[in-house]
Amino acid sequence: MSELREFMKSVEGTDDLGMKKAACCLTIQGNGSEQGVEAVASVCTLRAALAMYLTDSWVVIDLKFEDDTDPDLVRMTEVCRAYDERMHERYGTGCEGEYLVVSVTQLGDYESFLVGIDGAWGLRPAETESGCSVIRFIFEREKTGVYELDEAEMEGMIAEVEEEILFKDE
Repeated sequence: MSELREFMKSVEGTDDLGMKKAACCLTIQGNGSEQGVEAVASVCTLRAALAMYLTDSWVVIDLKFEDDTDPDLVRMTEVCRAYDERMHERYGTGCEGEYLVVSVTQLGDYESFLVGIDGAWGLRPAETESGCSVIRFIFEREKTGVYELDEAEMEGMIAEVEEEILFKDE
């Protein structure tokens, strides 16, 4: 429990300079027949401030964007809606073999990362009278973990985020 709380402190909000403290990636992962796990769709952001909440059973991750027109919020919402559509089309009430995965990486430190698998999502306003600029993910505690990064993982994740940012700018 303390490992998760320490991680939360390291990624929540912004630093003294107003920079976001974390990168967040959202992926629909599926079990490919021969290839193993494959990403069906993926999007990453450096533009959201994170807030995390814990209960005995749940981990809640809020990604707070500047406003409801933020391009990263729009893209993440599109991936979430695509996941919902895939679930409904294939299985009606559940999508066996495909999961919504959220990974959060500390910026500047790169010592550890959090992964939540098979969660629920929703949009909500940051304030009562505003548009929906927060995307909320809820995961069961058993399907959430904090993991240490090794050098190869770190380089792979950085390359993935850089590729995502370059692709988005084209």
